[in-house]
Amino acid sequence: MTKNHLKRINAPKTWPINRKEHKFTTRPNAGGMIMELGLPVNLILKKMVNKSTTTKESRNILKNHEVLVNGKKVWDFRKQVNFLDIISFPELNENYTLILTKKSRLALLPLDEKESSTRIVKIVNKTKIKKDRIQLNCLDGTNLIVKKDDYKTGQSLLIEIKTNKITGKLDLSKGSRVFLFKGRYIGNIGIIKNIRGEDIEFEFENDDKNKGKVFKTRKDFSIALPEKMILGDKK
Repeated sequence: MTKNHLKRINAPKTWPINRKEHKFTTRPNAGGMIMELGLPVNLILKKMVNKSTTTKESRNILKNHEVLVNGKKVWDFRKQVNFLDIISFPELNENYTLILTKKSRLALLPLDEKESSTRIVKIVNKTKIKKDRIQLNCLDGTNLIVKKDDYKTGQSLLIEIKTNKITGKLDLSKGSRVFLFKGRYIGNIGIIKNIRGEDIEFEFENDDKNKGKVFKTRKDFSIALPEKMILGDKK
């Protein structure tokens, strides 16, 4: 039987909530990623953008106004917004993406209109399906079908929000900029210096204190980023 509630004390540590404020909080519906890498729309409306104060108000907002996640209207207050998903409020011209801070907390990063037109997903698996087509299985639960096998596991894909089409790809390779979303160095951006098996060796980007030092983490904990994309930390 599916649980519809979640005790705050048992909520993921990445959630930016006061665990002693109330006993329960909103449990998100299954949303592709694990709960540690996502938040229900209800919590985002109440705790992060201050659009509502109660779940009833959140429901009314979703019913009477446009709230979009990756370009699609959201009706369910339990809908999970995943890491690097884009949540938009068209009537207010506000756009955000969900990131992780260096303190291992989920936070919203404001985006301008151009930045919010594209989202990033990471390929974690590939499956061959009928008619020799390839299904790309992504970290956030997105599945994309392509005709040619021109993609590799570990690559990041740039997806246009309006058309859901792939507009670019980024390799997880030597010299790549990566955002670290798990592990000891969560919330940091690094430059890959070497890849050894399932691990990457990297330097922190724009970090004079650790300049020249090389650190190591798992490839699975990183996602390749475009050169100009900034995922600023929120304290």
